[in-house]
This record gives sequence, structure tokens and C-alpha cells, in this order.
Amino acid sequence: MDIQENMVAIDKKELGRLKKAKRIRRIFHFPMLWVVLIIYSLVGISFILYGIFLMPDCWFKKYIIENPAVGATLYLVIGVLITLLYVAILNKASSMEKKFGEYLCSIDISSDAVLLIGEKYGFDGAFEVAFQKRLRELGISEIPRKCTDGREILRLPTKEDLEVSHKQDKLIEYILEIQSMAQSALFYVKDEYDRERFERLRDISAEMMALKTELPLETVKTLFCSDYGYQTPKVDTRAAIFQDDKILLVHEKNGTWSMPGGWCEYNMSPVENTIKETKEEAGKDIQVKSVISVQNRDNHNVPPYAYAIVKIFYLCEETGGNFEKNHETTEIAYFAENELPDMAPEKCNEEQVHMCFEAYHSKNWVTQFD
Repeated sequence: MDIQENMVAIDKKELGRLKKAKRIRRIFHFPMLWVVLIIYSLVGISFILYGIFLMPDCWFKKYIIENPAVGATLYLVIGVLITLLYVAILNKASSMEKKFGEYLCSIDISSDAVLLIGEKYGFDGAFEVAFQKRLRELGISEIPRKCTDGREILRLPTKEDLEVSHKQDKLIEYILEIQSMAQSALFYVKDEYDRERFERLRDISAEMMALKTELPLETVKTLFCSDYGYQTPKVDTRAAIFQDDKILLVHEKNGTWSMPGGWCEYNMSPVENTIKETKEEAGKDIQVKSVISVQNRDNHNVPPYAYAIVKIFYLCEETGGNFEKNHETTEIAYFAENELPDMAPEKCNEEQVHMCFEAYHSKNWVTQFD
């Protein structure tokens, strides 16, 4: 039951949903609401004048027309109901367009084809869908917010944007490499003059990162220059807990959501750390079942950090417990895969949550590695 649009199969039902939404918007738009309210006001005034001068005596005239308080209240209530109904219809149209956008995201379709469909059918969300498609086509998770000439990017990313992004990523890689080499040298060096040189080299790397990220130098130094010894990656663990085909997320104090987890303690195994962090952030007791994935954070999450991080995602099962107020999170909730809230991209993004759903649904999941 599909039709062809620019060599792409588009489901008739989904396309019909978009067309219906556009018809609703053509009829029920906000300027028209003002016209409806003006007409309602004129009709109301006319009816009041008729009731005062021409309407025969009856209960309506006695209790409504001749009672200003009751009449005005009834008049306002009806006006509010008309407005709410109008807004509800517009929200329904927006919801239908959003679902069509989600449908386009889920099928194998190019970004150019999405733009053509948007132009043909007046789909307002086509640019956003095409933008995300183009990012995936180019194989990047984030592009620089400004082009080389300083203008903001107001178009789909191109191969040139990819090259700019790659160059900036390589610069950060070089800074991190310099910092790592300086830190390792400081651990092994014996000569005091060499120590001064390597300390200066580490300070330079911190200054370069501060210029690149526009963060205060002291903040960068806290991240860059506080570790000691041979530099190795930090370990971050995350718990994927499911209930009724929904995943448990914790609400961070900055307003975003993430899977429960955090830095691995020096005296705990990754599994023990996952259990501890889940109890602290979500109040849940869990049993770790399997490893979903072991990832290099730099390949998946933004912004880049001043040190390497290994992320381990575990498939877990809830065994009890309740959420308790704490200093890290404000609440917990379960979310369906197509209803994810604003995620904390530095901790776990939607791509990683979708991966966890795949592992949960799979009977023979194979642990993924970077």
C-alpha cells in the first residue's frame, strides 16, 4: 500500500496523515481564531440587544439577560471553550505532522528526498528531518555552529562542513595528546629542568584548550592538570533498566535526562559501581544481566572531554527500591522508545538509548565494541 515519491516508498496512510494536518491548518489557523472570536462577539452583542428589547418574558431572559453577572460569565465561558477547542485542533495538526516527521526518520530515505517531499506537501518539519538525515549520511554527530567565514550555518551540512568539523576534532586530539605525553613524562622524569619543561608543556596544552573551548583557564587546568601518573582512560558505567517496554531514566538538575550511572570508583568493579550509582540516583536495587556495549566516549558523545573515557552499558533488571531525594537527580520516570525526553548528550544520547532498546528486544544480543 505504498506510493512512490521521488523513488522513495511513502506509506499512503502516513502521507494521508500529513495531508489531513495541512487541511486542518488551512482552515484553523490563528488569524482565523480572531475572526471567529469577533464574529462570536458580534453575535453575542446582537443576542443581548434582542433579549433586552425584543425577547418575550421567559426564564432565559429573567436569569441570563437581566442578570449581568451570570450573563457575562456564561459569555466568557463559551468564548474560552471556543478558544480551547480551536487550540486543541491546531495541536492535533501539529501532532500529526510530528508523527509524519518521525516516520520519515525511521525509513530509508535521503535528505534530499525529504526536502523534496517537504516542498511538495508543505511539510514544515522537513528541514529538521533532512538535517538529521544529512548528519548521518556524512557520518558526524555534530557540526561546527559557524562556517569558516564566521556566518552561522543556516543550511544542511555539506562535505565542506565535515572537513571543518574534522579539522577542529584533530586539533583537540593533538592538544589531548600533548597533555597526555606531558603528564606521563612528569611521572617518570628525574631531572628538575626537564620537569619544568614538561610542566610548561602541560600548561600550554591547557591554555590551547581554553582558547579552543572558550572555558576559563582555571577550569581547564582543573580538568587537565589535576591528574597524576601515567594517563589512562576513566570508566563510566550506565544501567539500562526496562519495565513494560520502557526504559528508566533519571532527571538531572540541569533539566536533561540520562540513564543512571557515573564514574567508576577506584575500589569498585564496573558492575559494583553500576549497582551503587543506580541506587544513589534512582533509588533502585538492580541485578546486572549482561554487557550491552563498551564504547569510546569520543566516538558517541559531545562535548569532547580533556581525557579519554570508556563507557560500559549494562542490561539490568530491577529487583526493588524506591526513588529518594538526593543531590544528583530530581526524579525518575520510564519512557517508551518513541517518547524520549531531552537527553544529556555528554552522558548518554538517544542513539545509545536506542541501542539499549535493541539489546533488550534481542534474544541473542552480541556485546558491541568500539
